[in-house]
Amino acid sequence: MGFFTELDTFNLANDALFGLTFVLPSLLQERNEKLFYKLLIENVEELLPVVYTPIVGEACQKYGGIFRCPQGFYISFKESMRGKILECLPITIDVGTNNEQLLKDENNKKPSQTKPNSCFSSVLEYSELLHEFMRAVKQNYGEKVLIQFEDFANHNAFEFLAKYGTTHLVFNDDIQWTSSVVLAGVVAALKLVGGTITKHTFLFFVVGELVYA
Repeated sequence: MGFFTELDTFNLANDALFGLTFVLPSLLQERNEKLFYKLLIENVEELLPVVYTPIVGEACQKYGGIFRCPQGFYISFKESMRGKILECLPITIDVGTNNEQLLKDENNKKPSQTKPNSCFSSVLEYSELLHEFMRAVKQNYGEKVLIQFEDFANHNAFEFLAKYGTTHLVFNDDIQWTSSVVLAGVVAALKLVGGTITKHTFLFFVVGELVYA
């Protein structure tokens, strides 16, 4: 165990089951993406709860502790006004955190920091960074580039959809994806049963954030 870092040892002791169910498949994806998807396709029923609900929610909460290598294009709040977007890639924007549990976590520190990333000092700073990003994407890729917001806090998600919905082609997965899938299901069902959508009665039973969809 001597070669393990302090963080590795902590994770092993506290999250053995989580590590087996989520971290190991993630490590496989990093090393051999084709093999990862082959495994996923051949074991859909067993692995969907791992790569999606419910285990992926825990993975998001513990992301700082299980991080191994970056995926896509990573932008921290310190990089604003630097460089240009040259490729179309998944983008992560690091805006820090106001989660007290994370702020007090000794493992949530970079080597050069004395404390973890705190969130922006003002909502204005946060909005300015997002606005700069939206402007840069549109400038580089044109009017038809589709920007998908993923895992934004609800109050920010609705605000950004309202703010950029008339100037950019935007889509929020957490708010609009569910309703899009339901609508697609209804359209497909109508082809089988016939009639128009106004001639049928639908019952929607949802909980949590799905209510907003």
